Amino acid sequence: LTLKLLKHDGIAGLLTPTSFLSGQYFSKLRTCLLTHADTPQLDIIGKRLGVFIGVEQETAITVLKKRALQKVAPSSSRVFVFAPSSRAFQDVGTCALPDSGSAWPVPRKPSDTETIQAVSGSRFHLTDYGYKARVGAFVWNRDKRKKFKSEAEARCNGRAIYPLIWSSDICQDGSFVFNREKDEKHTPFVDMERPECTSTLCRPCVALQRVTSSDQARRLVAAPIDPKLFDRYGGVVAENHIILLEQVVDRPVLEPAQLAAVLRSKPIDQLSRCISGAANVSVFELSQLPLPDPNVLVEELKRHPDIDSAVLNAF
Repeated sequence: LTLKLLKHDGIAGLLTPTSFLSGQYFSKLRTCLLTHADTPQLDIIGKRLGVFIGVEQETAITVLKKRALQKVAPSSSRVFVFAPSSRAFQDVGTCALPDSGSAWPVPRKPSDTETIQAVSGSRFHLTDYGYKARVGAFVWNRDKRKKFKSEAEARCNGRAIYPLIWSSDICQDGSFVFNREKDEKHTPFVDMERPECTSTLCRPCVALQRVTSSDQARRLVAAPIDPKLFDRYGGVVAENHIILLEQVVDRPVLEPAQLAAVLRSKPIDQLSRCISGAANVSVFELSQLPLPDPNVLVEELKRHPDIDSAVLNAF
């Protein structure tokens, strides 16, 4: 509507949440903006409180300049980030705005610009590592299937018993602790009623917390699910606040524990913050996340015990 109201070469400034910068639902919108307008400037206000009343989300000020309709072409914008300490906007450089509806990688600080430029040529993603992302299917307050507080209770009253993985089982330090929070809500077992249920994961995987925020030390809180659970129960079920990276090849370049460590590394965390505009970690954004050449990364991990250095060198 804004673009329709503008005259040719007219300029508009839009104050919105940052979610349109990344999510899959906004893919067509991003393509539309690049088709009908230039985006010479983006301002990011990272403070999540006090901008929109009752909204805990980053804010973007997007400057658009209407131009003649043309085929979508990669564009670039100068980015400014609000610094609460000085109460002023800081110029953090420029960023390319990719076409085809891809997420827009927007820097949040000067070092982000260098990192984005360093990895811009990478064509590797999770699929190249032999993993596929999917959201946990169990919605605890809607699903009517029986949940149990103990394995003994489940064995006596259920038909297809599986461990139920909760977001709280994934720890910030990269460890996985099954049934970490023992309360009425976090029941550790569920009866899926039939063994071949598509919600059940039967192959090794990495679990990520789906709801995180830019205030946390890490946006990608990841841990490998304990292999003993697969050995003992044949599979697991994850609740809806988890994203699972399921191993879809027999011999992936990285084992789940290694992949989880890479996702927790500082360079990958930095990149994920640049392409994420919302509190939720999405499957779409994970699929867009640039990763190093997996074969090069394997060699770098052999040379460097420090995971951050290995990832940077692999890029």
